[in-house]
Formats: sequence, structure tokens, C-alpha cells
Amino acid sequence: PIRRPKPTRRQPQHLCLHKGFDYDEPRALAAEFGFTLHLRTRGEEVRARRHARAEARRWVVERTQSWTNRFRSILI
Repeated sequence: PIRRPKPTRRQPQHLCLHKGFDYDEPRALAAEFGFTLHLRTRGEEVRARRHARAEARRWVVERTQSWTNRFRSILI
């Protein structure tokens, strides 16, 4: 097990979850253990996409994997 520091007001511990965890139990557990919860609620992503002006950028890793998959025949 990895020893983690105890969350304090000065150094809070953060917990990032996706919208599949948007129900009461994960929220209660995060509060019980003192984590600051970052959780996308259902429908929030759609609302954010409607108001976004710039196009979303792909991560470098995703872009590289996509390129590798498209040109796999060159590598084999």
C-alpha cells in the first residue's frame, strides 16, 4: 500500500471522478476521508460543449496512438 499524507486545510487531497460516480455513496466517502471531490455531473459535459468557443484539443498521447493505428501496415 502507498502511504498518503492526511488531508489538511493547507494541503487538501483531491479526488477526480467521472460522471459514472455521480451518486451519493462516492460523495459521502470522499467527505468521510476528507477529500476534495472533483466530479462531472450528468449533463454538465453537454452544457460545457454548447458554450465552448474553441474546439477541444486531443492529448498528445491520443493523437500519437491514433496515428500509429492508422499507419500500422507501415510498421509491420
